[in-house]
Amino acid sequence: MYDGGFGETDDAHTILRELARRYPGLPLLAAGFSFGARVALRLTSQEAAVRRVIAVGFPMRVTEREFVYHVHVPKYFIQSTNDEFSPKQEFSDFFHSLPGQKHLNWVAAEDHFFRDALDSYEIVVQEIGNHRVAAKLA
Repeated sequence: MYDGGFGETDDAHTILRELARRYPGLPLLAAGFSFGARVALRLTSQEAAVRRVIAVGFPMRVTEREFVYHVHVPKYFIQSTNDEFSPKQEFSDFFHSLPGQKHLNWVAAEDHFFRDALDSYEIVVQEIGNHRVAAKLA
């Protein structure tokens, strides 16, 4: 049942604790698309165990987003250039206002769902994965 992100974040806390129990010492990351990006960022703002967060299609049209300013781990954003829920300039302003280490990748796509650009989207995800591995090795 939809709970505006709060119950969903509680569920994610439960999953994170179970993953930490099963795989002690393994660095954990949170990731999500659209509403899931909001949940991943909210979770990361509350959980020290999360080492990185990937937010895809973060919707700017939802007004409550102060929690993102409390995310103190590397933040990776992937946004469509024509996202109807997150206009490019509005998202750019928000992104530049965020503290800490952050990365933004724009994908030239027709809409929020990266229509006609999934190949480009996949390349960006792979690059983020490679960056993560390189950062771990450094």
